Amino acid sequence: MNKNNIMDLSKINERILEEKLDITVISFGGCSSNTLCDILEKNGYKVRSNIYEKILCHCPSPIKINIPVIYVYRDPREALLSMKRRGKGFWDVNQQKLSNSTNINYSDGNLLRLMIQQFNKWTNFKDNRMIILKYEELFNESINDKLKLFLDNDKLTNFPITYNKPHINSSIVDTIDNGFKKLFEKYKKEIDYINNF
Repeated sequence: MNKNNIMDLSKINERILEEKLDITVISFGGCSSNTLCDILEKNGYKVRSNIYEKILCHCPSPIKINIPVIYVYRDPREALLSMKRRGKGFWDVNQQKLSNSTNINYSDGNLLRLMIQQFNKWTNFKDNRMIILKYEELFNESINDKLKLFLDNDKLTNFPITYNKPHINSSIVDTIDNGFKKLFEKYKKEIDYINNF
């Protein structure tokens, strides 16, 4: 294992067993995955643990995990801006988790590239213990049946998630207008692929 790695991913199943996780939620960040975890925990599932917070929440590449996996994604532009808006502790830490490294050249471009890579790896991974959900589905009534079927649990409650519109201040809007157009244009093909998945 590289000394800059956050974790040796080949040992992840041992940690999942030790920490008694029932299910995991993976995303590239900015996808309401924390809210989804909170609701799953209210339904009696153990989702959060040390290993989850350390790397599993934004695990960069697929691993054959011995528990059900919910992979959540959204328009990467909106997700990136959500992380950018929340700043230090999200924007930087997510880059570490998405690359499994503490040795990072932090930038918006690096974050977007890592998000795209993670999406492509997880959505091309074939495992019948995984469901892929688009962010918008979390706020739609149909999420009830989808998750009940996937988790084989007719007693799930608190779905769909209540949507709370984020407060975006004018400086963020200026940043979007001035700094991100070129970046999003550079990755237009990849962003379109994710949005049409």
